[in-house]
Order: sequence, then structure tokens, then C-alpha cells
Amino acid sequence: MDITIYLICFNEEVLIPNTLDHYYKRFPKAKIVILDNESTDRSVEIALARGCEVVTWKSKNEANIIILTDLKNSVWKTAETDWVIIADMDEWAEICEADLIDENEKGSTILHFKGIQVVAESESLTLDDIDLHALKRGYPDVWFNKHVCFKRSAITEMNYTRGCHKSAEKGIVKYGKRVYILKHMNFLGFPWYKAKMKARYARTYFNRNKLRCSGHYMNDDASIIKRFDQVKAAAKDIL
Repeated sequence: MDITIYLICFNEEVLIPNTLDHYYKRFPKAKIVILDNESTDRSVEIALARGCEVVTWKSKNEANIIILTDLKNSVWKTAETDWVIIADMDEWAEICEADLIDENEKGSTILHFKGIQVVAESESLTLDDIDLHALKRGYPDVWFNKHVCFKRSAITEMNYTRGCHKSAEKGIVKYGKRVYILKHMNFLGFPWYKAKMKARYARTYFNRNKLRCSGHYMNDDASIIKRFDQVKAAAKDIL
């Protein structure tokens, strides 16, 4: 089953090799398109070396949620494959080619995903002391229950809302009965999580001050430590 996978990217050189491994293992013949927001690290270099197509989108060094939402609502429409996945770099959809063949035969056009926050305790900024693919601890997060995989030839509009957590699909809409897992690879270790929060805080001024969103990004150590301790306490062997 052919599929095009679109992945949002900005300075993801640590996570991108693992994310590509995740998707290529499940869809060996997938076309993966990296939607790169002018990364300044090795993300693009890594993506090209792994056979990905790279499409650059610009937002004046801001993680502008309006531009991002418009991108997710439109970029998939020119895909040449019948199915697409569109996700952030830290969103790992637990679905494989056999699953998609089965859903296609059943006539499904949009698949349900249940969000799981994956929690780990890496002590490295590069996460090189843990195996991201073997992590089992986490907790359900309804905010990440998303529709990230759908049939392009049947769906005419996804109508993602700001942040792309919700959608109002149009076209031939037939939801699959099975619920798949969408792993959110965010809380992977305190040093990495802290650096990620501060970097994203620096790029979300417009969202926070003009749109009153992206408030979950933090810049002070005390708040970041408190949040990470909360997720560690909530995590269980769930995967």
C-alpha cells in the first residue's frame, strides 16, 4: 500500500533519524516529505541522506500556528498516493502497511488515533542513552487523539483547527472502527525536554501574545521541572 508521510520539522536533528526509522519500518516504500521550517541544524541534511523530499516553509523564525495549520490543511492535496499521514516530528503513528491494506479493503477513509504521551528518563541532550523504539511507559492524553491518517482520494478537506488537534473533515468520510495509537515523543528525558521547551518558547511569541495559545511552552526552570515531575508520576507501563 503506497502512502505519503508528511512530517513537520524545525531543528529536529536528534529526533528525525528515529522518526524516519519508525515510519520506514512500517512503510518501507513510503514517500516521506519533510516540511522544514528553515532548520539551522542538520535536519535537512539527515532527511536528504535518508531519501526524503524536503519542502521548506517560512514563518520569519516564528512557530506561527496560523501558517502551520494552513500548511497541514493543504499540502497533502497534491499527494500522488491514495493514503497520507500528516504529523509532527514527535508524533509516531502506530500503524503499518498491513493495517492500511485492511482498512482500505473495509472502505475506511479516515482512521482514529488515541494519543499516548511517552515518558522516559534519558539524561542526554541527544537521547543516545535510551532506545526510543523500546519505550513502554506513558499515559493517555486526549489532546493528542487525532486524525492523522486518511485517504486523499476520498477526503476533500480536513479543516484542522489551530494546532491541528481537531478536524472537521469533508468528502467521503468513513471512519475506521479500529483505534490506533499515536505516540507523542515529548517527555523523553529532562535535559532534552528542558531544552526543547525553552527553544519553542522563544519561537512562539506571536502565538502566545497575539493568539493566546501555545501557553504550554515554558521558559523558567521551576515550571519545567514541575511539569516533568508530573508526567513521570503519571506514567505507567502502557505500551
